[in-house]
Parts: sequence; C-alpha cells; structure tokens
Amino acid sequence: HADVLALRLVGADGRLVELDERRDPQALAAARVSLGSLGVATQYTLRVVPAYALERKVWLRPVDRLLEEAPALAASYRHFELFVLPFTGYAAAVAHSPYAGSDVVTPRPADDTVLADLKRLRDWLGRFPVLRSWAAQRLIDPQQTEHARDRGYRLLSTTRSVRFNETEWHLPAERGLDGLRAVIAEIERHHDAFFPIEMRWVRRDEAWLSPFHGRDTCSIAIHAAADEEHETIVREGSRICLSHGGRPHWGKLHTLGATELAALYPRWADFGRVRREFDPQGRFLNAHLRQVFGLA
Repeated sequence: HADVLALRLVGADGRLVELDERRDPQALAAARVSLGSLGVATQYTLRVVPAYALERKVWLRPVDRLLEEAPALAASYRHFELFVLPFTGYAAAVAHSPYAGSDVVTPRPADDTVLADLKRLRDWLGRFPVLRSWAAQRLIDPQQTEHARDRGYRLLSTTRSVRFNETEWHLPAERGLDGLRAVIAEIERHHDAFFPIEMRWVRRDEAWLSPFHGRDTCSIAIHAAADEEHETIVREGSRICLSHGGRPHWGKLHTLGATELAALYPRWADFGRVRREFDPQGRFLNAHLRQVFGLA
C-alpha cells in the first residue's frame, strides 16, 4: 500500500474521486489502508521497480541462538523471517538476497512435510512435553539447509495447502524479540500446539491505518489448524502483543474495538473524519467495520 501513488474511488453516491499526493495527500494517506470503508477502488497508480531475481536460503538454529542473531540477519538481507518450531528447541531462518544470475533452482518445498511431522509429534507425545522435545531433537537434522533461485515474485509468494486460523500482530521493532519470547512461552504452555510461530521484519510507512505507520516493525503470526480450537491463540496472542505495543493485522483474526484501536493508531481520529466525509451514511460499513469504528 505504501507504493500506491494515486487512487480512483467510486463513492456511495456514484461520485468519482481522484486521489493523489498533489491534490490531497491526507486523503490518499487515509485511503491507502481504508478497509473498504471509503469507496470502491476502480483504478490505482502503483510505484514499481524493474523485475528482479532472488536467492533464498533456509537453515536451522537453536531458538535462543537464532533470536540473538536475528537483528543482524534482518539488517543484512533484503527479506528475513524466522519460524519457531514449538517443543523442538529449533527455529528456521528464511533469508532472501538479490541475485544477478539467470539460473533457476526450485527445490520441492518442505513446509508441508515439516508441518505434518510436527503434528505427528504432538499427536503421539503431546501429553509428555519433555519426551516430545527429546524426540524432536533426535529427529531433526540441524545441518539441513535449502537453497532456491528464481524471479522475486515466485520466491516471495507461498502456497499453503494446510488450512489454518491466524492472528498476526505488528510490534515496534525494538520490542519484537521480547514479544516473541513471551509468545513462545505461552504457546508451549498449551501441549496441543504444533504450528510454527512466524516473525518477519517490515519497514515503516505513513498510511494512517497501516500497522507499520510511523515505525519499523516486527510482525508475529500465531497459527492453529482450521479444524482445531483457535480462540486461545487469538486471546493470549492479543494480550501479549498488546502489552508490547502491537497493532493487529487487519485481514486476520483480532477482537479489538474502536477504543483499543484509537490508542494504537496516532491518526485514528483523522481517519474517522475522512471516512465520514466520504461515506456519511455508512453504506460501505458492514457489522465488522461498525465494531472496529465504534458504530455498532
């Protein structure tokens, strides 16, 4: 959304509204992340860069060691994220760097296999967490790595064949690792957990309702299988991440209303003013948005 330079919206009354940084920079800052509440976007101008290739490396480290190394790794790579594997003592690092070559290396992704193995360990040894960790550390090869090279859009998009529920929170970068450690401790209190916990680093932007507004960010994603209980991760993940200054991902599960959200977003009141100007009758609001904006 930070690369959206101009927008054309159709308002609730059918009026066309043209937004760009020259004509109305504040309205554009509101519209870049507006949850569909300002109008229907029918056209936009997007900042682009020449197509590029990336090289991806995936490797394993003990959790504590990788968390110590993570800030330096995030600063060294174009993209960096990590996945903590609950009850194993290990985490996987995923790093992408620009690549000038033209050869393509696309190994078969191991994500689904790893996830199935973690679920088996949970199913077999979930009531015995010490034994579960002992077995995991003997089954995992800490030397295994994966290398891939391809066009950037192919390596940065991922197919997830296992359905899941997810809550994701965006914390100030300087508080991200403390928040992640608290999330890991909470998740490993629940012996039915097996999904990896994801953390990634995202730069700040200036869109008013962006979770990255005004600050560099660490994003923490907590998952549960679609056919298993997920209310706990939403409730406890929200509690922990809120205590570390987190903002929720708009497209994923959260339970916050207008009062809590207004405390997290410096331009919340300004966005409300723009929303009322664009849609005074609230025709673009559904039940969820009415709760989010305190109009339910």
